[in-house]
Amino acid sequence: MSSPLTRSEELRRPRRIGLRIALPLGLAVALVAAALTLPSDDLGPTLSLRAENELIKAEKGLPHVDPAGTPVHTHDPRFKNEVSRGGEAVSAASADPTTAAQAREAASYVESERALPDPELTSMSIKRKRTRVPANRYDMAGGCYTLRTVRGAYVRGSGDDLVLSRGKSRTAARYTFKATRLGAYLIYGTGGVFLAGDSGEAVNDSEPSRTSDWTARRAGKKGKRYTFTLRGGRSLSALKGRLVTADKAKPFVLERVRGKRCAKFPESQVNIKGKPHAGVSDFQEVRGFVDAHTHGMAFEFLGGNVHCGRPWHKWGVTFALRDCVDHTLTGGNGAALETFLSGEPSHDPVGWPTFKDWPAPNSLTHEGTYYKWMERAWRGGQRLFVNLLVENNKLCEVYPLKHNSCDDMDSIRLQAKDMYAFQDYIDAQWGGPGKGFYRIVKSPWEAREVINEGKLAVVMGIETSVPFGCTFKYVGGSDIDACTAKQITDQIDEMHALGVRQMELVNKFDNALGGVAGDAGPTGIVINGANFLETGTFWDMETCDPADTVDADNPQVAFPEISADQQDALFGAIGQLFGSLNLPALSLYPRTN
Repeated sequence: MSSPLTRSEELRRPRRIGLRIALPLGLAVALVAAALTLPSDDLGPTLSLRAENELIKAEKGLPHVDPAGTPVHTHDPRFKNEVSRGGEAVSAASADPTTAAQAREAASYVESERALPDPELTSMSIKRKRTRVPANRYDMAGGCYTLRTVRGAYVRGSGDDLVLSRGKSRTAARYTFKATRLGAYLIYGTGGVFLAGDSGEAVNDSEPSRTSDWTARRAGKKGKRYTFTLRGGRSLSALKGRLVTADKAKPFVLERVRGKRCAKFPESQVNIKGKPHAGVSDFQEVRGFVDAHTHGMAFEFLGGNVHCGRPWHKWGVTFALRDCVDHTLTGGNGAALETFLSGEPSHDPVGWPTFKDWPAPNSLTHEGTYYKWMERAWRGGQRLFVNLLVENNKLCEVYPLKHNSCDDMDSIRLQAKDMYAFQDYIDAQWGGPGKGFYRIVKSPWEAREVINEGKLAVVMGIETSVPFGCTFKYVGGSDIDACTAKQITDQIDEMHALGVRQMELVNKFDNALGGVAGDAGPTGIVINGANFLETGTFWDMETCDPADTVDADNPQVAFPEISADQQDALFGAIGQLFGSLNLPALSLYPRTN
């Protein structure tokens, strides 16, 4: 038990608390003042989003809506759920055209559909049939092969002594082809070595690198011969009975090795049996479970150094499921963000293959969507996956370690590019374009087709704090928008072209498109402070009219004690540890109970 405060300590305590609040507040106000960047145009001032919206509404003959601060509207709450909000004065244009008979018919149809039997399902095979020689440059992925020249000389030897000689294939070097991307491979040999090119020689290396990442290309029309080239332009070749690299590629024939005589490339196991279910047609009703909200590319957000590990790495699991450098250097001690969230003073920085401390529900800084784990979920019945591209520019700015841009839209574009690279990587493991289970879809029809094929339909979405650059600054009692309607339209078109089909207008902060409901619990305290840094104002909740409606914001508390089980606790922890604000997030709207 702590000892009671003395009189002098009691007198000093309020002053200390006041200083703790006043100093960050002063800093925050200064930061906001320095950051006020209002939209401008060489042709003169532009309309605000609100004014532009009112102009559009006026052109369309829509009613005017009084802005905040004007007298309360007199809309009749009895009509709040009607097609028209105009009370009894219903025009022909606003009247619900549905007749009572049509409504009954529609309800009857819904009930009849619900009474139908479940759709017929089948299963899809996940086993790949391999031929003696790969059918194309993608087909060798995951296979075990020997390499021989057109004249019948096989690659043999170990260590750095790789030679070419005729003889029986059973004594030739055997290699597992691990895809790094579509049509490119790590050539993995016995003893855990990688076939690499080094200063004109072909050698065995203990670690994968750019000098062991080979692009395969077909040589000739028959498709039985392939060349292998490094990104620098050097290719596998033969010289006086030795395997070398040269400017001119030499074609090789791959011959399949049967059985389990090849080295097994390190990989996280799926540990699931059975075939995935599929539909018997591509247009039928679908079955499966949904993950409607995941940030699968979060390894890039908040500057790219908050998240440890990633869903895939071209050189495999040993690189994908590594801890952050600042964690490994200290043996898992002193990892401030991880410790703050988990409550543990240290953690085991080793991910694969032991997974002692992560992934875990309270380990929010570590990877949880590695592609093999996603395969396990898919094979277990998941058929729809919504991946939200996520960013928060202000929290990115306050976090001290970063290598990516903190601009929301730059981050969104990068993560969208990553999603396609991820899809390609999975395709590469499964034998070529379109063959993987992870399929980005752009319409409900595409999703239905993919699910009925037995694969995972992936919807690309956005959840970011400043979409399209649409923040605002609270200046002189007014909100000054930082974007125009044209900028929004142009970027919506850009995002749609990228494949985005779902969007949340706000994330953590108020912006020019809408306001947030606030974060519940202590996370909200810090996020509210960051909201002030971004916009120049704290959350300003108001009770809806009429006053007897249900408030939609989340309850907030005044003292921070952020735990990993709170939704989006990672955001709050970053602000708490590295931000300049630690202010109470008190609700600013009048209570109705």
